[in-house]
Amino acid sequence: MERAPINVAVIGATGSVGASVLDVCAKFPENFRVTALAARSNETKLRELGRKFGARTLCLTEPAGPFRAAGFECLTGASVLPEIASRGDVDHVVFASSGTAAIPALQAALRAGKDVSL
Repeated sequence: MERAPINVAVIGATGSVGASVLDVCAKFPENFRVTALAARSNETKLRELGRKFGARTLCLTEPAGPFRAAGFECLTGASVLPEIASRGDVDHVVFASSGTAAIPALQAALRAGKDVSL
């Protein structure tokens, strides 16, 4: 019996831990589907990862200016991370970010019954 892929959101996608998580997702595409990616400010890298993994949602918590990327739902600000972490199209949230900005998102994911990795 074949299982459906796990829908994954990665908060801190452009850092070293996020890159390691995405490497695993790339090696096992039958097991993991990346649905959302968030980063602090690296817009270029986030867009690149979004295209590579087919994510539907991209989020920059500290954008340098307006953030748009064709084909994606683009969100900004740390205040939207809890929304991403509790969405219906997310099964597992990976918190690969530094600092405390993602704590409300962690709380939202746990309240929503999501699996999380820290």
